[in-house]
Amino acid sequence: MTNGWIDIKNTDMMLIMGGNPAENHPCGFKWPVEAKKTRNAKMIVVDPRFTRTAAVADLFLQIRAGADIAFLGGLINYAIQNNRIAKDYLINYTNAAFVVKEGFKLPEDGLFSGFDPVGTTYDKATWNYEEGGNVDGSVASTTASKPGSTAVSQTAQQSSAGNSGGKDSEKNGEGGGHQAAGGPGASGQGGPKPTPMLPPNVAYDLSLQHPRSVYQLLKQQYSRYTPEMVERITGIPKDQFLKAADLFTSIRKNGDMKKAGTIIYAVGWTQHTNGTQIIRTAAILQLILGNVGRAGGGVNALRGHSNIQGATDMGGVFDIFPGYLKIPQPNDTDLATFLKRTTPTSSKPNEWDSYNYWSNTPKFMVSFLKSLFGDTAKKENDFNYHHLPKIDRKFS
Repeated sequence: MTNGWIDIKNTDMMLIMGGNPAENHPCGFKWPVEAKKTRNAKMIVVDPRFTRTAAVADLFLQIRAGADIAFLGGLINYAIQNNRIAKDYLINYTNAAFVVKEGFKLPEDGLFSGFDPVGTTYDKATWNYEEGGNVDGSVASTTASKPGSTAVSQTAQQSSAGNSGGKDSEKNGEGGGHQAAGGPGASGQGGPKPTPMLPPNVAYDLSLQHPRSVYQLLKQQYSRYTPEMVERITGIPKDQFLKAADLFTSIRKNGDMKKAGTIIYAVGWTQHTNGTQIIRTAAILQLILGNVGRAGGGVNALRGHSNIQGATDMGGVFDIFPGYLKIPQPNDTDLATFLKRTTPTSSKPNEWDSYNYWSNTPKFMVSFLKSLFGDTAKKENDFNYHHLPKIDRKFS
C-alpha cells in the first residue's frame, strides 16, 4: 500500500478493482466516501459482480473474471495514445528514459528474447540496460537501424569508461549497480541462472524517442490493447471501456498535474495465479500518469487483516523475516556475504541521484539481529548472524 487509508480522502479519481471495500473494509471505506463528498472525486468500479461498492460508484463496468490485465493494458494504451501522461514525471522519476540492451525482443510471437525451448526457461542476458550515459534520441533512431550498430554515443561511452559507479551512487559503498539477489534457488543452488547485474551508469534519452528506451518499448508492447481487444477479452463493451478510460485519464487532460488518482485493490487481484502481473500493470499505469509518490495517488492494497498483513509483518512467510528482510541461503556464510547479496546498489545515469531506500539493508539487519539476541549481538560475533536459519529452496 503506497499511501494508506486516510490519504484516500485526498484523491480526485478512484479505480477500484479486485475488491469490495464497502462490505469487506467498511471502516476504511469512509475515506473514499469522504473524497467523493469533499473533493467531488470520481469512483470507477470494475468487478464481475455488482457489489455494494459498485452501488455508490460513478461508473460500474462488469468484467469477465480474470481479465484484469487486458483492461489495465487498455488504459495504458489509451493514456499514451491520447497524450494523457505525466511526461516530466516520467523523465525525472522513472526509468522511462533508460535504454535497454541491443538484442532485447518484445514477445511479438508470444516469447521474449532468450527463451530456451528445451529447458523452458529464459536466458535474461538481454534483459538489461545499456551502459553509457546521455544518448541523443534522433541519432539513436538512425543508428539503431544499422546492422551491428550501437545507439550509445561515443561521448557517452567515454564518459562511462573506467567508471565503476554513479557520481553519488552510494554515499557509503562502491558503485556497480545491481538489484538485490532474488530468492532461494538462484545459481549455485540448482536453480535458474540469475538475472544479470544492472550497470551502474545507465544510458538514457531524455527525449524518450530512442527506439530501445523503456518508454518506446512500453508503448510498442501496449499498442495491442486496443478498445476492440479489451472488449473481446474482458467482455466490457467498447463504448463503456472508452468512457471509463476517458474518465480515469481525465486528470491528465491538457497536461494538468494538479489532480491525483488512486488504484484500490484487494485479494480479488492477489489471489489470481497472475496476481503479481496484474499489480505490476497497475503500477505501470500509475507511473505513466504520475500518480505515485503523491497525496491522493498510489497503488493501494486493502490487505486482509491478521492472516495476510500480520503474517508478512511478523515473518510468517517462509522467505522473509519481519521488515521484509530476506532469509539467508546456505552460501551466505557470514553477515558480510549475506549483506553483499541482498543490499541493492544504484543503477542509474551518473548525473542522477538515487534515494535507494534498501541501501539501508545493513542497518535494518543489524537492528533486527539486536532485537533477537539483545546484548549478546555484537560486531565481534557478527551480531549472532550464525544462529539464523537458512533455506535452500522455495517452500510455498
